Amino acid sequence: MEKNKSQIKELEGMEPIIEQFKTLREEIHLRVKQHSQMVIFKVISLGAFVSFIVEKVMLPVIGQTQSSSIDKMQYIIWLVPLLAVVFDSLIAGNLRSMYNIGPYIKKYIEPAFKKFCPVHLQFWEETVATASSKYYCYTVPDLIIIWIFTIAPTMVIIAIRLASGLKIIDYFGIFISISASIFSLRHLIHSIKMKRTF
Repeated sequence: MEKNKSQIKELEGMEPIIEQFKTLREEIHLRVKQHSQMVIFKVISLGAFVSFIVEKVMLPVIGQTQSSSIDKMQYIIWLVPLLAVVFDSLIAGNLRSMYNIGPYIKKYIEPAFKKFCPVHLQFWEETVATASSKYYCYTVPDLIIIWIFTIAPTMVIIAIRLASGLKIIDYFGIFISISASIFSLRHLIHSIKMKRTF
């Protein structure tokens, strides 16, 4: 009888851990959804911004129908690569938060569950999720595809500026844009390859 009471008390003590586990799983699902939304929003926003600038600003410049206002506005196109990098930073931050949850569950929650399992179970984070990259939500090739939507607009903008004639500010823009794109790729890859310790 005393043993049963002790087991019941231990099970009651597990309730906060179970609730925490449920909350963390919900957090992962929410961040997966946010990830998809941010990637879609990045592609749509950059596409719309580039289309607007090319139509309203760059085509008149290339066609040599410049006005003073258009001449000043043509350099706004260099904001596109920087905007893409901002999106990538948000995406990488979200991925880091998502990936941090798994090791936390593995170290603190799954061992607590083991005590009450009547049979030997293979817990997801301990044995499956870290066993092979095929079980990862996002891998390096996935992030390279996301990054393509950062480097592609940069290449398009460089081509447009070459067609309209480079000026000193364009060389500065090219350097900043390419450097930011390389930083963005490294940041994205690091967000899922960094070692987590708790």
